[in-house]
Amino acid sequence: MYEIVKAEKLTPDVIKLEIRAPHIAKKARAGMFIMVTPDEHGERIPLTMADFSPEKGTVTIAALEVGKTTKELGKMKAGDSVFSLVGPLGLPTHLKQYGNVVSIGGGIGLALM
Repeated sequence: MYEIVKAEKLTPDVIKLEIRAPHIAKKARAGMFIMVTPDEHGERIPLTMADFSPEKGTVTIAALEVGKTTKELGKMKAGDSVFSLVGPLGLPTHLKQYGNVVSIGGGIGLALM
């Protein structure tokens, strides 16, 4: 079980959860994701880490509440626990030194940026 440290509604249908997961936060890199299962009978879904803090031992996810599982996550509050987190998964974003870079995008999927 992974404790939710902070739960926040960014918009009526977008949530942000900061979850205590020191072993994941320690290995996380920009562009990686985690598999989240809200409860023992829930569906396992992939979510991009919007942020991570090895110092605090937390990972942060943001999700648009559109399906059953993301709506379940949206009901969770600080002090609740997520049943399972697996990760970090995927390959980190490969960055090259080009000088100043501007990124433009929209939507909840911007966590990768």
